[in-house]
Amino acid sequence: SDLDAEGEVDDSIVEATVHTEQLEPGDRVLFYTDGVTEGHTTGGTPFGVERLGQFVIEHTAAGTAAPEMMRQLNHEIMDHQSGELRDDATVIMVEWRPGHPRRDLTAERT
Repeated sequence: SDLDAEGEVDDSIVEATVHTEQLEPGDRVLFYTDGVTEGHTTGGTPFGVERLGQFVIEHTAAGTAAPEMMRQLNHEIMDHQSGELRDDATVIMVEWRPGHPRRDLTAERT
């Protein structure tokens, strides 16, 4: 078992599987928390990984721009849960857009 700094069992340690993938220009990567896929209707039906994947596949195939896809996905998630999240729900999409000026989120050096 995993121990924390005080030598006690730390139940918060999570095992992770690492995958690698070669990305190409135009590729998108979607990160999400379980609050998205496990969020459910008042009847108990979860949003689900399959529904999330299908949404992304359909909108990508239709040529929906990433910002618009995320806007629509946020509405879809909220609509599924009747406008009230019952858990934290985070979705982030990263898109490789070649030819665009670099946007660096770090402070510029002066």
